[in-house]
Amino acid sequence: MFVTAYGDLPLLGVDLIGGGTIVATADISLVGIDTISLNTGSTLKPVAEQGVDATNATGWDAAGGWLQIESGGGVGSLQNPSSTDLVKITFLSTGADPTPLYVLEKANICVEEVKQNDNTTSETWIDAAGDMSVGRIASLWLEACVIGLPSVLRSNSR
Repeated sequence: MFVTAYGDLPLLGVDLIGGGTIVATADISLVGIDTISLNTGSTLKPVAEQGVDATNATGWDAAGGWLQIESGGGVGSLQNPSSTDLVKITFLSTGADPTPLYVLEKANICVEEVKQNDNTTSETWIDAAGDMSVGRIASLWLEACVIGLPSVLRSNSR
């Protein structure tokens, strides 16, 4: 599946057995219940020039396989993080605007890669209720923790 939206793209629901790419020249708004559902072996690459807004979504924002986000804006917020139940996540910041990433994972997750820009408000915050494995993270500010464990990984430099 390949979808391009010239402007904002409100997503009511995506249910994929295979993989795909969704491109929006503005932002992608998740507005459904359990909005993105992927087969465990599937990969979805949302590309949003202005970010991914999950403020109006209910349930899980994304569940299943691998989410490879490219964004010129933020994903989630500290008050309303993107709720996931994924196997793997990747995030690539594009442009120079703030691209904060806030993710609250329901279970285990592999954070394959996070590459933030040098904007001082491009924070990375990932919490998981299960095990978290981390590949490469390049961010000026990072907080990653496994809920229920006393240790938190915090960093404020690359």
